[in-house]
Amino acid sequence: MVQTNTPTIQIVAPTIDVSGKVIYQPGPWGSKYPARKISVTLTMTDPMGVSTFLSNSLGNDNGEFKIASPFIQSAFARITLEITDDFTGEKDSLLLYPGLVGPNSGHQKIGEVVFPFKPEHPELAWINSASFTDTKSLAKKLSSLLGSPSYPLSIDLLSEWRGTVPRIPVEDPTAGDVLSRITGANGHTFKQPLPLKTPADVLAQNRANARILKASSQRFERPVPILTPAQKLLRMLAWSDFAKDLPDRIVKEIYGHGIMSGKPPGTVASISAILERLSQVTIQDLETGTLLKRLGVALQRAAKNSFHFETVMEEAAADMASACVLIFLAGLVAKDHVRPKTTFNYWYNFPAANGITENRPYVRASITITK
Repeated sequence: MVQTNTPTIQIVAPTIDVSGKVIYQPGPWGSKYPARKISVTLTMTDPMGVSTFLSNSLGNDNGEFKIASPFIQSAFARITLEITDDFTGEKDSLLLYPGLVGPNSGHQKIGEVVFPFKPEHPELAWINSASFTDTKSLAKKLSSLLGSPSYPLSIDLLSEWRGTVPRIPVEDPTAGDVLSRITGANGHTFKQPLPLKTPADVLAQNRANARILKASSQRFERPVPILTPAQKLLRMLAWSDFAKDLPDRIVKEIYGHGIMSGKPPGTVASISAILERLSQVTIQDLETGTLLKRLGVALQRAAKNSFHFETVMEEAAADMASACVLIFLAGLVAKDHVRPKTTFNYWYNFPAANGITENRPYVRASITITK
């Protein structure tokens, strides 16, 4: 009897490897505002209607996600991607494969997925507890308020983190480095020893400085968010106080950059007209045009600050809101000689449904103006 070897046929089950980006539905917050706190889940429904969990994953701060499934044992399965907002609990699903054909294996890039909801907190600003979700109504209100301000006045600006400032790497220095010093010369002892200008001395000094820098950086337990250009200018002006000639410089630079036409009628009137002009700008104009970039350059030069910046589409609304408030504060400085007090906080306590406050990564600039 002759025995023959029967070949074994191996059927390799397919897998799903999906990547994409989740954005909120278009609104005054932007046309492609990313859903920054999401989780995604892959589920499989076989031909008998039985659903099975495959895998889940978390999105990053830019709304981007990657998710991969294990082997899918059932051929012609229906594969669904479920998206969940981790803060609100809102859900949406996207059918990846309808079950009429077997799922493809390998990487599938599905691009942008519109999450049919608005951001959890779309507010850009509060003025005396009145909230504003778009820059047009905010600029309109500020222009009106500049005509007849009522003190005290409080303004809060709010924006979600886009990312964090990378930490500066600090070398871990060796302990016990002692700087060489000249203690005396020609039989005389110096009261204050003089440092030697040698490479070893410089290296030891650098290590000492590194120790100080490292100790300083360790005090900050939480990461620092990236600020928009206008937020950065507002914080700088808060540190250095608003100069008396800042309103005049703002008017000069904004008119000089072609944002306003004609001859400035006067500092306060010009600032009111600037805010009125900005109240006509839509979020689409901010995202696609150069106005926001030109406005940032004008305010930067007026504040006599110089730093490189790029306007980012996802933060256009927050940047415009901060720019409008900065211009408004300059108008109050020119009109009533006020001294705004600004405090920046990088976390905000939102009241949750269960009554417990939740610490969220939001930049909040709180401004108090008294006459």
